[in-house]
Amino acid sequence: MTTTLLRRKKAKMYGIAPSGDGYYAFWADGRAGLYVDGTFVSYRSTSGPEIPEAPSLIHEDSEAIVGAGSIAFRVDSTHLKVWDVDGAATYTYDVPAGYVTTPPIYADGFLWWIEREAAQHGGTGTHKTWFRLRKARTDLVTELATVQSYEAAHHVGFSVLWELPVGLALTTAAAIIQNHWLDEAAGEVQDDFQVRLERDGTGATDNGWYVIGPGIDVTAWVFNTAPPLPSGAAAGATSTGLLAEVADDAEASPDPFWSGAEWELGGCTNVSVSADGSDGSVYNGGGLVRGPASTGTPTKLFSVGPAPAPEEDTPYYFFIKG
Repeated sequence: MTTTLLRRKKAKMYGIAPSGDGYYAFWADGRAGLYVDGTFVSYRSTSGPEIPEAPSLIHEDSEAIVGAGSIAFRVDSTHLKVWDVDGAATYTYDVPAGYVTTPPIYADGFLWWIEREAAQHGGTGTHKTWFRLRKARTDLVTELATVQSYEAAHHVGFSVLWELPVGLALTTAAAIIQNHWLDEAAGEVQDDFQVRLERDGTGATDNGWYVIGPGIDVTAWVFNTAPPLPSGAAAGATSTGLLAEVADDAEASPDPFWSGAEWELGGCTNVSVSADGSDGSVYNGGGLVRGPASTGTPTKLFSVGPAPAPEEDTPYYFFIKG
């Protein structure tokens, strides 16, 4: 479904444009802006859709369906949305009944996401759940397809309740979904469960119930553009792009390659990578640290200033533009 945003506005430039790197900024209430380093430059729009969780940036759509700097995000458990900021349009997708979805990630001309059965099926000791990898062009309609489906078996002797998928990781070869479950009877036992689906549709694997058992910390799993910081700050961030230098394995947690106190911000709202994958950044709602998207030392650390009056608030999400 496509919706045109008729009330889109542009704000004038404020003063002389500062020098530095460009960034796309987004606010949860539907504003989008441009920054140079931590300085506000202009609004791209002030009347877009609400953004309930961290979006995935589309640097440039190879099919030119949406403009550069568009975003894709999960609205809720059964709806996805794309906001073409410069084209003043939105596109939506409704998940079929009985399934819930991860956020989407853009790569190779498509948006990719994984849908999971909302509830398990089968009986005690034989419970299973369907997972399916889907893709579509950036309007969420063109060339919509199921790449493959996979029925994961639950090798436990009790029924489980699935929570909303935590997030999605995308490598060059596969998509990996992280899930969390609770013991349906008492809620005292809980764990994480990863499923890996090949992007070419040739196979799938999962980590099994006993590979990562209850009580083992799996917060090292990160579903965004970078591995977690030592503090785990990035572990809760939502998908924003391709993973870099992370083991493409449903049974292995990646080793952090951003390490040291200089990377720690004390929190994270989203991470970002540059269009060519060379730089990565972590943003915490008021400050940004940036450096090589591989083992290395940060090259930038700065505070992000607020938008102009009357809002005068800092962006919720902040992405490397170039």
